[in-house]
Amino acid sequence: NSAYLREDSRETLDRIAGLIESCVGMRIEVSGHTDSIGKEGVNQELSERRANAVREYLVAKGVPANRLVAKGFGETKPRVANTSPRNRAINRRIDFRAIVE
Repeated sequence: NSAYLREDSRETLDRIAGLIESCVGMRIEVSGHTDSIGKEGVNQELSERRANAVREYLVAKGVPANRLVAKGFGETKPRVANTSPRNRAINRRIDFRAIVE
């Protein structure tokens, strides 16, 4: 139930920041997701906080804010069924998607 960025995620996010900066004009959607444990509204809010935490980190690393869109999807887009602790951990994630306009 946290939007805290783990220390081991920061290296990956630093590389992603560099990739985004090198793709001039590309916009990125940062999407937050949760497992299905808990109330739907709480999960939605948590996913939004997670996406915004990553967006804010990338902006602090130099990615222009107008090139990043943060969205929370709560528990609505699981990668796998929420049937085990391992699967629920997989569903608690951040995804990146290039926005083509």
